[in-house]
Amino acid sequence: MASLNHYLLAKVARFPLVAIAALFYLCLLFGGAVVIGVLSLGLGIDLVGVEQGPVTIGRLWMGLVISLLPNLLFSFVIGYWLQRKLLAWQTAIETTDEATDATTVEATKNAILKGIPDLLVHVKEEGQSLYVVSHGMASQDVPGQLENPLSVDEQENSTTSAITKRDSASVHLLSIFQVDMSPKLAAERMQLAREAIATGKQQIRDYEITVEEDSFYEEVRAVKIGPHEALMMIRDITERKRTEKKQKYALSLLAATLDSTAEGILSVTCFGDVLAYNQKFLQMWELPAALMAPGSCPKERFQGIADKTMDPVGFIRRAIDISRSAPDEVSLDLIEMKDGRIFERHSQAQKVDGEAIGRIWTYRDVTEKKRAAVEIEAANRKLQRLANLDGLTQLANRRYLDSYLAQQWKAARQEQQPLSLILFDVDFFKRFNDHYGHLAGDRCLSLIGKTTQMTIKRATDLVARYGGEEFAIILPGTPLVGAIAIAEQIQGAIQTLKIDHVASEISDLVTISLGIACLIPQPDTGFESLINAADTALYDAKRQGRNRYALHANEYANAAEFE
Repeated sequence: MASLNHYLLAKVARFPLVAIAALFYLCLLFGGAVVIGVLSLGLGIDLVGVEQGPVTIGRLWMGLVISLLPNLLFSFVIGYWLQRKLLAWQTAIETTDEATDATTVEATKNAILKGIPDLLVHVKEEGQSLYVVSHGMASQDVPGQLENPLSVDEQENSTTSAITKRDSASVHLLSIFQVDMSPKLAAERMQLAREAIATGKQQIRDYEITVEEDSFYEEVRAVKIGPHEALMMIRDITERKRTEKKQKYALSLLAATLDSTAEGILSVTCFGDVLAYNQKFLQMWELPAALMAPGSCPKERFQGIADKTMDPVGFIRRAIDISRSAPDEVSLDLIEMKDGRIFERHSQAQKVDGEAIGRIWTYRDVTEKKRAAVEIEAANRKLQRLANLDGLTQLANRRYLDSYLAQQWKAARQEQQPLSLILFDVDFFKRFNDHYGHLAGDRCLSLIGKTTQMTIKRATDLVARYGGEEFAIILPGTPLVGAIAIAEQIQGAIQTLKIDHVASEISDLVTISLGIACLIPQPDTGFESLINAADTALYDAKRQGRNRYALHANEYANAAEFE
């Protein structure tokens, strides 16, 4: 609105005729009474109705002229006076606007200069500096050659003061670090300005300045601002450079740390974009670096990794389940590869301010570890087997017999099922050893044990060497009649071996005596009662003449009940 009023006022002040015409009509309006009176005189009409004379054209024109002349004269005087006033008002307004504009421009300039923390130099192509701003303060009209470095006075009292000069020719050569530039650095800066002038494009370059054996850094930007002129902006980037060096060192150290680990590491965002990985990861999975490059397709990368596993579908499904799991959940899996290797996968959420932004996947080749574990487990089983086997007959030993019998006794007691035990030994075996020798005795026992093992068919039945020439057979879930049948089969199988035994009192061949016991375990009894029962039956068989079996069963396991 102020600008519009200013515009209208200026127009009126510049054209006085417009003002005079406006005042003329204004005077006609306000001077109507005077006009009427003069016209009445020209027409010869008395205002009170008294006729003054006949109306003539001459008197009419005379009345009009008499009425118009005072108005024109009055309008001209008032218009001229008004024009002078308007011109004076316009001049005052323009002076005020110019002062305001100058204040605004100066304030803007000062704000811009304050925003320039370092050095700003306006140079010509031939090397002259036209304008210098240092630390927000301007030093204008500073002639000199950029490529002829001369000494300058140091800034005193404040680093924000304008550059003072003993020789203004080198004011722009003073570094923002208060040191004179070398001729080489001055020439490089000027060349940068000429490149900007020649190409019309901004040129940027960093320089290292040494001050008292310490390194500082400047960034110089040259911009073309005229046919043969450029503006050079010089900033202190020491802190930035030092920070970048620290970051570069930290990143290098981190990369070296990652590459020195034995695990393959992969960091992925929630959207499947790769944040970081180490070389071990590529080596383990035998992946091309292009597959992990920025911009690569996450789906193709995922599928390419999964195809190297024994179960690609299961690998993908499990990875998706882990990614969708709670941020605090940590997973540990084993992955079998198609080439036979085994990887251990560890996954943990990657958080920033408590919010999950991705996951870190760690892979460790545990192939040798797992193979060693399998070998150790096999060796342990072998040792366990050896610990539970009799070295001569390769049957279960007494230690394993007791352990297995305790397990079967507990199961039979819970299910109230019969449990049978057969104990037998070789008749007159001491005489056999004395007559044929201990090696022949060992061969005899080994053959009897093997024959007995071949007679037993069920996997739950166990043949063991009880001690010396004694053997035991555990028959879970077998009633007394079933135990008798197995005892008769064993007795017949050994007789068919026809092992000579001339020292025996009952036969020329090796014979055995058997004691058969069958019990249904009761809550207040242990498996030792079954052993005692079978041992008693064996004693009875020997007392009755050997080469036979004897029986023992409690009232819960008589033969008729389980026929």
